[in-house]
Amino acid sequence: MPSISTIIEKLKTTIKEVICKDCYLKIQALEMENNILKNAIQDLQKKLKEEEEYYENRINTLMELINSFITEEDKQLLTIQKPKVIVNPLALGFGYVADVNYYALDLEDWKRILKVAYRVRQRVFERIANYKEYYDLEAFDCDDYALLTNAIIVLIARYLKLDYQLAFAIAWSDTHAFNIFIANNNTIYIYEPQNGNIYSYPISSDYQIKEVWFMG
Repeated sequence: MPSISTIIEKLKTTIKEVICKDCYLKIQALEMENNILKNAIQDLQKKLKEEEEYYENRINTLMELINSFITEEDKQLLTIQKPKVIVNPLALGFGYVADVNYYALDLEDWKRILKVAYRVRQRVFERIANYKEYYDLEAFDCDDYALLTNAIIVLIARYLKLDYQLAFAIAWSDTHAFNIFIANNNTIYIYEPQNGNIYSYPISSDYQIKEVWFMG
């Protein structure tokens, strides 16, 4: 019959084996979880890189497009000093804002940029719609002019390599859609995208602002 000391030693060995086996299984499970997490992280990193490349290619394509519509004379007009005044449209009472900060420009710089935007819009019509001026009551009316002009301003800001988008938006009255912009003294101006005119706000009832979208 084994001695008590022998039995105790065997018991200790058995306990160690059981505990070690349990620890091993736990370690193995943790390693599997770790590998799963590593694979998930790698998949996310790969997807992120693909998305970054996709959007970078889209931006480059858009920049090539905007460059193809900008003449040497336009480039001279777009030679402006880097904006210094940053505005938050929310603080000025505007409800829909895509970003927090926007650049507000001197009125003369706005005039230069909007002159280029109007020319680019005309070239878009000439190349795509084969019209210098185009209007359709449903398919392409005032809100479409405002939307197209807003997109052109967004691309011009990208062309200028600005840190923020410009304080330019689409606005609606009860009867009309148009654009507005904020000058660097917080003054609001109306921009009529159909003819390129700039007005001080407020003017006629057609331009009484009811809703504004800063979408850049």
